[in-house]
Amino acid sequence: MYHPPMAVLPTLIAVLGGIAFGIVGGGRVDNIGRWRPRLVSLLVIGLVLQCILQVATMRNGWTIVVELEGTAALLAFAVVNRRTGGMVLIIAGLALNLVPTLINWGMPTERSAAVSAGLIDAHSSTAVQVDGPRHLARSDDALRFLDERFALPTGQVISAGDIVLQVGYVLTIASVLRRRKVKTRAAGSRGYGSAIAPLGRGPAPRKGPGLHPSRMGPAGVPRAPYQGARMASAISLSAGVPPDSVSITPA
Repeated sequence: MYHPPMAVLPTLIAVLGGIAFGIVGGGRVDNIGRWRPRLVSLLVIGLVLQCILQVATMRNGWTIVVELEGTAALLAFAVVNRRTGGMVLIIAGLALNLVPTLINWGMPTERSAAVSAGLIDAHSSTAVQVDGPRHLARSDDALRFLDERFALPTGQVISAGDIVLQVGYVLTIASVLRRRKVKTRAAGSRGYGSAIAPLGRGPAPRKGPGLHPSRMGPAGVPRAPYQGARMASAISLSAGVPPDSVSITPA
């Protein structure tokens, strides 16, 4: 909840902070042009819907529908590109805002926070009309700890999800400038289950009749030729023929 001119102030500060943080960490601004995110169309759809909320005049549940659709598109984009550093915080922030908005059909805003931010008069007895996809918090609202309850001196009231989002913007922009991605398990690495899986498949198949240990004779000689040589040697001795003159050709 905020005055219209202040709508983009937190995001602008987060963007500038992310650029500064990225440059200090050795990044370069031109690396933004080298970033190749997936499904950019989802990002465009989400941003367009958010802009529509700021400039269009909508009433009743239409603002909430547009808010939910825009947040869902941005959330899907963030999930697809979650390997970019800081994107996980953007996912968390969007989810923290999406859930109470969906459950309560609008983001609840604490009246005391709106008074502290100077958005409404504490002594006013007239009904207060809250702008955008939000309403003043009611006693039957769920997840009140996720509603807009933090008053800023800039005349804004933000939620816990908004705070997480701003931190995510800073880290994501810094990661893009530094070309950092979240590391995943290497394609060639295997877990414990994969490593022991072959043990349950039984003995390895033989690649040839003379290669299996059960078919080998002494000194690594295949058993069948070895037995044939012994038989030929015995026959030659009984016939009075020297063993060296007898040759055996394995089949």
